[in-house]
Amino acid sequence: MIPTNRLFTFIAPLLFISCVLFSLTNTAFAGTFWVSPTGASTWDNCQSATPLSGTAACAYRTANINATAGDTIFYRGGTYAGITGSAINPTNTGTAGNVITFSAYNNESVEFIGSGLSSMAVNLDSEYNTVRSYIKVTGFKFTDFMQHLWIRKGTHNEVSYCTFLGFPAGATATDNVDGAVSESID
Repeated sequence: MIPTNRLFTFIAPLLFISCVLFSLTNTAFAGTFWVSPTGASTWDNCQSATPLSGTAACAYRTANINATAGDTIFYRGGTYAGITGSAINPTNTGTAGNVITFSAYNNESVEFIGSGLSSMAVNLDSEYNTVRSYIKVTGFKFTDFMQHLWIRKGTHNEVSYCTFLGFPAGATATDNVDGAVSESID
């Protein structure tokens, strides 16, 4: 039979380590991810401390689906064309101190071009989905989107140094029911 104090000195460290490991499973580990117009990589493979481009980076849709609190997503320069849905549309939300950042890399020229009457440049609508807060979008040019910026119910979101221009081909004044205008946000 093992004495009680020896049993405690054996079990206590194991219990402590188990608690630490359990708490780490709920911890988000922030990363730096790379997106390019020709991105084809998986989310895990487009994470890098050094810049990635071309097919080594991932697609913008991959970033929208996978970005989590604390992540920084850098977009490489170029044209992201033919967007029929939303260009920036994160599935997840950031948190206080752990913002999700979508940014043009190193002042490279990043342009998203919308296509069709359902295209949206920046979609942070939280009416029916996760309330998306603590999202930063910076340094992009959005051209020919039907809706340019939509934020509902989210808080602490930042859209800066972005330009929103024009509407898709075929859009009429009656399609633009909200009376939106093209403008630049600095």
